[in-house]
Amino acid sequence: MVTEWIGLEHSMTGSTEVEKIYDIIMIGDGVFRGSPQIFAKMRKALALAADIPVSPIRIISEEGDDIAIDAPDLSDFPLVEENIYGEWETPPGDPILYLLAHSDEKGEIKEDQMIPLAHRLMELEERAYDIMLERTDLGTAQLVSRLIQNFAKGLVASHETDRPVKFVLEPHYP
Repeated sequence: MVTEWIGLEHSMTGSTEVEKIYDIIMIGDGVFRGSPQIFAKMRKALALAADIPVSPIRIISEEGDDIAIDAPDLSDFPLVEENIYGEWETPPGDPILYLLAHSDEKGEIKEDQMIPLAHRLMELEERAYDIMLERTDLGTAQLVSRLIQNFAKGLVASHETDRPVKFVLEPHYP
């Protein structure tokens, strides 16, 4: 079987069949489940809503794919490597950094981070919607808005039921 990689969508072709594999980010139990691309759009909208600039970056996946995304420019924040996995000795000035600085692939949002982040998400949701509506289209703006609302609700539910909010990136076979 030959594997062809196309962005974050993988196409595996054999002699007679084609099977597509998509990378899926799963965060917590129902907090977020979707493609890395839509997760990046949500984070971009949240960064802009929080007056944090975004910059185009190119990343190379573990599979060697060259991927272009707009990512929050966090160079003005005193971050350390542990922050990308959810480890913070001192809480950041803005709880949105718990999400914007976090790795897509592993780590977790800690219990004491969940409620402040949920509140901040809801504060930013309307502005994020307006920004996405201005920069993209109605469908994308509505999708990002729903994702932000669901993320906030999922954080609250996870906090109330003592469930972890872990980040996992896995292949998905539709």
